[in-house]
Amino acid sequence: MLTAMGVADRVAIITVLDSVMPLISNNIMKAGFGDRVVSLRNVGIPVADLSDKDKLVPALVSQAEAAIRENRAEVIVLGCTAMIDVAETTEQIIKKKGYDIPVLEPAQTALKYVEMYAQMGISHSRLTYGAVN
Repeated sequence: MLTAMGVADRVAIITVLDSVMPLISNNIMKAGFGDRVVSLRNVGIPVADLSDKDKLVPALVSQAEAAIRENRAEVIVLGCTAMIDVAETTEQIIKKKGYDIPVLEPAQTALKYVEMYAQMGISHSRLTYGAVN
């Protein structure tokens, strides 16, 4: 979410199923991101079936287009870490349709943050989380 908010003002999240949307919505509110998340959608595909890219990518594109048109989303966040290797393809397809916005994959984004912290020698705050034993 912090990466998304660093590149755009209006965030859309696309997750797996309707049943997980209340949890995500609740987490958005707890984190104080409610004014920046303009759309929360799902592809209607369970996690076990996300490896079917021929099914997943068109569903993501459809939901992304709807979020852009209906909610003026400016960045898309894939709302499941199992949505692997589809962000770039999804972004390319929606760009061809005239929407030049980023699509962020959560697992890849988290990994890049960890790499950045390691390269910069950044660790957690000892005042916040205490000493590491």
